[in-house]
Amino acid sequence: MPKLVHDVGGRVLECGLDYLRVTAHDVEKSLPNVLHGVKAMQDAQEDAGHKRLRSGAEGFQGETCGGWRYGHRDGLTLLEASSERSNHLLQAIKGAGLDCRGTRVDLHVTYKRAVHDDEWAVEMRHLVREAEQQKAIKRQIKCEIIDDPKKGSTLYCYARQSRRYLRDYDKAAEQRHKVPLGTFRAEAEYKREMARAMFQRVRHCGDPRMLALDVLTAEWRRLGIDRRWNWKGQSIDMALESRPSDQIVTARWFINTAVPAFHRLTDPSLIAECLERLLTDPATGAYKEFAPPEPAPLRAPRAPRKEVAAAARKKVKESLDLPPRGAQMAAHEFNDTCNCDICLARRSADEA
Repeated sequence: MPKLVHDVGGRVLECGLDYLRVTAHDVEKSLPNVLHGVKAMQDAQEDAGHKRLRSGAEGFQGETCGGWRYGHRDGLTLLEASSERSNHLLQAIKGAGLDCRGTRVDLHVTYKRAVHDDEWAVEMRHLVREAEQQKAIKRQIKCEIIDDPKKGSTLYCYARQSRRYLRDYDKAAEQRHKVPLGTFRAEAEYKREMARAMFQRVRHCGDPRMLALDVLTAEWRRLGIDRRWNWKGQSIDMALESRPSDQIVTARWFINTAVPAFHRLTDPSLIAECLERLLTDPATGAYKEFAPPEPAPLRAPRAPRKEVAAAARKKVKESLDLPPRGAQMAAHEFNDTCNCDICLARRSADEA
């Protein structure tokens, strides 16, 4: 068993489905509903300023607009969506129960690292070289890093025409620094029979983001690199999405205040299970009503020290109930042998 080379991976910013292309037979009853939805999305993209173009790629005659595409060929209908639109297409297919076959599926993980493109390229070359020395990368797996002065460095694994194709690149350089520096992106592209198998996994999984993280991690381990993603914040958000909206506030209070150990967990299913135990009554299965503690009232601003001291002296004098200074001197009996302040002051006044 070859030894895996460890890599810090990075902090996950977003992950999930990135591209989806499926084909379905025209006789499918639910196909018109999904196709109508795709055309409606094309109309919306055209209204937003995107151009609608005729498309005949792979023999499918149809139209493409704003990342949405459809086409027809020999009794088959092609449906295609890219970027975040692929999630909408997936939900439409699942909602309509369309029987279709995946021809291409792309998954991605966008992550943040505290390095720039040049440092990242050096690190990746070192990791690939070390993995090759450990004989973790098989000879038939082609791994190379191509440097582009405009789009930055990109790591490619496997052949471009193969069923599986991986790439990892500097997203900030590729987007001409429209995204923050240190943003990188790992992608896995599946075609032919691997796309069919991956589409079934995507279709029946609970959350495509979880699947993307698992698949990309497994692909890197196949290359001999143990990439450890830091996606704790993502996992908490995933776990909270499965709860009713009226419970999210209480759940976040539990995570941030009552049970801070949640931040050390990285498995969304484990977080969701722990929240279920804490927020649900085991006897009845009903949701517990928790009232987060009210914030402590704000203290009034303190007065300056001189004002505080004067107020304290005044309070002491009032508590003793002493007459004013002039009344004290008038009521005191004068005595030549008395050395109190009043008699001394009166003798001084007489001598003057």
